[in-house]
Amino acid sequence: MQFSIQYETEGYLRIRLNSGKLSEADEEILHYAFENFDSIDRIQVFKSTGGLALHFHQDIRDQIIQHLNHLDLNDVQIPGNPITLKEIQSRKISPAVKRKIRKGMILEMCSDLVLPTPLQAAYHLYKIATLKDFA
Repeated sequence: MQFSIQYETEGYLRIRLNSGKLSEADEEILHYAFENFDSIDRIQVFKSTGGLALHFHQDIRDQIIQHLNHLDLNDVQIPGNPITLKEIQSRKISPAVKRKIRKGMILEMCSDLVLPTPLQAAYHLYKIATLKDFA
């Protein structure tokens, strides 16, 4: 991966990736890419500028630079998952799952149309408290 170091202090690296603006997927991939470094305290991704800020507490600058040189955003493994994030995002939702989602959305819409406001609020609080989803 091509990049340039914008700013550097002890324990901090600000890097500009030459790929331009980053997408949500790229942001997630960059977080996964540096997750295995125990010495990195915080990762900030700046999508609009294509930047990356790394806060670390040990002298691992050379390891970070080496990791960036060999990093391929299309081949970053998700922890605990044998496939990459790009592969997951390229998959399509099955028709059965789409039907479940549609059914749940219609039920939600009908409950909002039929129930008075206090009952709507109570229903939605119940859904949030029990962490139920549409599908």
